[in-house]
Amino acid sequence: MKKKNVVGLVVAGCVACALIFIAWPRRAAPAANPGDAANDLPARVAACPRAALANLPQLAAGAAQAVAATNSPAAPDAAPARLDEATLDPLRRAFVAPRFTEDPALPRERQTLLSNRLIVSPEKRSIPDAASGRQSPTPRGTTPFIVQFNTPVSDAARALLTGVGAQVRGFFPNNAILAELTPDALAALREVAQVQDAAEFLPGDKVQPFLASLIAAFPKTRALRVSIQTLAPEDAAPLAAVVRKLGGEVEAASAGTRWGIVQAELPLGAVADLAACGEVQWIEERPEVQHRNDQATVAAHLHAAPAWNAWGLTGKGQVVGHADTGLDTGVLATMHPDFAGRIRALIARGRPGDPSDPDGHGTHTAGSILGSGAASGGQFCGVAHEAELVHQSVVNAYGSFTGLPADLYEVYDESFALGACIHSDSWGSSTYGVYDNDCRSTDLFAWDHPDHLAVFAAG
Repeated sequence: MKKKNVVGLVVAGCVACALIFIAWPRRAAPAANPGDAANDLPARVAACPRAALANLPQLAAGAAQAVAATNSPAAPDAAPARLDEATLDPLRRAFVAPRFTEDPALPRERQTLLSNRLIVSPEKRSIPDAASGRQSPTPRGTTPFIVQFNTPVSDAARALLTGVGAQVRGFFPNNAILAELTPDALAALREVAQVQDAAEFLPGDKVQPFLASLIAAFPKTRALRVSIQTLAPEDAAPLAAVVRKLGGEVEAASAGTRWGIVQAELPLGAVADLAACGEVQWIEERPEVQHRNDQATVAAHLHAAPAWNAWGLTGKGQVVGHADTGLDTGVLATMHPDFAGRIRALIARGRPGDPSDPDGHGTHTAGSILGSGAASGGQFCGVAHEAELVHQSVVNAYGSFTGLPADLYEVYDESFALGACIHSDSWGSSTYGVYDNDCRSTDLFAWDHPDHLAVFAAG
């Protein structure tokens, strides 16, 4: 074909295409609807206040990858509703908790360290006019505030707060007290010269950083086990009702000696609503309790023989409290000979009326503590083999630690009343050093009972 004919065909084709494009019927673009909510969506989203939880640290890089893998596209029913230990344990291990340090350029007494933020009080005294409204008042008509003093916190400082109608609930370093304040008590702080500042204890301050990272990483419909600490013991039962209304399943509610504790399985999306309840003091993820004491008392660890032989420290005259899966047959008449004559009490907390050991773990750990070695001619005996035992069986028929109270203060107090000044516990959770409600209850009992010591197995 000649070059002239080819050019002519190309030109003709282009003209035809142009005519078709012009003549083809097209739908006109819809005019912007002034009432369309999507029109200004980016601007409205940008203007929305940011939730306090979003400011908390996220998962470490390795943990974030694990979360991404867990949340990869799948069938709607592929993922379980509840976050299980197989998912959570590696995330706990990888999580890097926030670490707030004091600013050396500012006076130490003006800085308050929380789990989620550092509060620096102004140089000039500052008392707000009212609460922020970001949380509901407690049933007592109060709002929690962090009251920072310009003097060291002492009993006198606490008395100053109670004198204006405040209810003291705890201490924060440095020089700060967590207190419930009515509007009148808040106003009265202006007359207390020792008070430097009062900052509201906000909903975001109440959520464990690791739990906050889970809220950011997983769908809000996923559930997990949580422990909720209230400001006052009497708050536990009403708060349990709130948990149920938010779609949670309450497992235990305990009015302790200083605060209440509610244990529940809760959707992640309900945590923010709970934190906005004024009576809530703290919310944390609650790992499952598991057996401990996998390592025997070998020479490289305790090396107990010198304590027996050189110093005569065999436990004689001492009483040891012990919470575990049970103790042998649970009947004194048929008990293992290594415990004969030295069981002060058998308490069935997990299976009413049955303190026996369906697992063997409790019998093993009790033997590690005070087995006499009678069944082995003295070859295998416990570290304190002449001590007495108060045993608390805390597992149910399925091996779960349901006999442990929501507030561990109760289990210590029960054995202490029977003479046990030591409490041995070979169980725990994989919290990787997190200071949680169980730690706080244990410390409180030690504070209230200086002659009591609770010990836990490390693994």
